[in-house]
Amino acid sequence: MATTERRSSKDEPRYEGPYKVMRRTKAGTYVLLDRDGHLLHREFSPSQMKLISRDLSDDWFLTGTVEEILDHADVDGSTVYLVRWENLPKDETSWIPYSDFQDTVMITNYHKKLLNKKRKAAAVRTDVKGKHRAVSTNVQE
Repeated sequence: MATTERRSSKDEPRYEGPYKVMRRTKAGTYVLLDRDGHLLHREFSPSQMKLISRDLSDDWFLTGTVEEILDHADVDGSTVYLVRWENLPKDETSWIPYSDFQDTVMITNYHKKLLNKKRKAAAVRTDVKGKHRAVSTNVQE
């Protein structure tokens, strides 16, 4: 829940929502997402937000589609993934725990891609050390 900007009397609700926290900015404010899947037009400071005590299931929330997994990290023994969302600006990324993914094919593909990058990097290091040098056959006259 977040404080409302349109409150014109004490009889009106102080908070609007519920909203889902998408991310925390470097300035310490929060970017919120409404039930329709739209980002709110402004960021909210913690003092403008109210945690609702009951556990809302994510069923009321639209499920976002992951465009790409950018990175991963281990946090308290669980793996979280930095994802870029479809239909959102490229800088709107989120850390998502493995358990929140409905389909793990994208995670499997991400790890395969990482493995291929590591193999290519190892091959380049081998070339640099001189064990296997690529020789160009291009000759210009």
